Amino acid sequence: WVTGDAQMLNAGIHFRDEGFAKHNFLPLINPGYIHNLIPYNLPNGRYTHYPSLYALIIGVLGKIFNDPLIPSRLSAVLFGSLSLLSWYLFVRAVFDRPIALFSTFFIGFSIINLEFIDALCGQPYDEFFRFTAMFLFLYLNIRSGVITTLKKFFLISTIWMILFLEASNSIEYIIYLQLFVIGYYALSGKLKNSLKLIFLFMSAPVLALALHFVQTVFEWGGIQGVLNDWYSIIISRSTGQSTDVYPGFVVNTFWESAVTILAYLFKYYRNYYGVAIVSVIICLGMYISKIKGFKNCLTLISGEKIKILFLVFVCGVSFNLLLPVHSYYMKDYIPRHVFPFFSLLFAIGGVFFLKNLISYIWEKTVRTFFVSLFFLIGFLMTLTPFVAVAQYILQYPNLLDGPRW
Repeated sequence: WVTGDAQMLNAGIHFRDEGFAKHNFLPLINPGYIHNLIPYNLPNGRYTHYPSLYALIIGVLGKIFNDPLIPSRLSAVLFGSLSLLSWYLFVRAVFDRPIALFSTFFIGFSIINLEFIDALCGQPYDEFFRFTAMFLFLYLNIRSGVITTLKKFFLISTIWMILFLEASNSIEYIIYLQLFVIGYYALSGKLKNSLKLIFLFMSAPVLALALHFVQTVFEWGGIQGVLNDWYSIIISRSTGQSTDVYPGFVVNTFWESAVTILAYLFKYYRNYYGVAIVSVIICLGMYISKIKGFKNCLTLISGEKIKILFLVFVCGVSFNLLLPVHSYYMKDYIPRHVFPFFSLLFAIGGVFFLKNLISYIWEKTVRTFFVSLFFLIGFLMTLTPFVAVAQYILQYPNLLDGPRW
């Protein structure tokens, strides 16, 4: 994201040269050509609509290394790579190792991940915080009966801190992570007994947003300015009443805008993966039926695997439903929210295909042959995006190009 990288590098240099307190710990993006390209009405040119942790990181690296560009990119790559490890551990806690490996590979070597893995914006940190919080939360609940009280306290404290840092970095996954926690306990039948822990985790983003509110109070010179600013941005990015900012995206109602962004998401996956996604979903159904039989498929809703699949999907579309106009405006990277769900579908389908292929080789059954052949055709249709990934890597660093997925 060229404009965003330029903004954050500019903010980091101001932090380095003029200090953090002078700018109320908010990124200054006003000077130069950047301000002329972005229709922001900001006091003193500082961005007040978003938490600023990622910009502060660039400022700190600038203080240490003087030139923050290379250290900031390396920091982003480090956290982006660690996010893949956290995702693998999260999937491995529920699914088999091959599915965890395939899913992680699918995310790691996708253009939608490579495009931002060295970005100066908040995405690499967002993904690390999201996947790490999800893994630790899952580990806390799966192992709750065997871990010590001290370890449980340490895990809860670490999860709380990660939720706080994520809410200090962006608003992208505040809803996602809180919904994941609530949904997990609800589907596990533990919602009532987990209310204290749920409210404890909710307090992390509340505190982070409260601190950001204080920042903006100093920036606007009073509470009234902040309230007007936040009200206008929430309205414009949820109901679409300020659609002049987003040409080509005109909506009349909240639900119309929500349906529009969901349609865009599925159009994105259809265009990127073609009809191959259909074969994966069908194979997923066959995978379920092979375990329990079609009549008993619904009983799997209580299973940990189906529960995780359901939660990852619902949480993935939640942000798009609640802030659809903002999602459409940021549509170049908003599919990242739902990408883990599709990576799991492909991983499960891929492992199912390989198992059926091996079964056919040894048993030579007609059923496994046709199932394998059907999925192989769909799987081969995904070669196009992988070829695109190879071309993208060969053209790296692609600094002056927009997203190409």
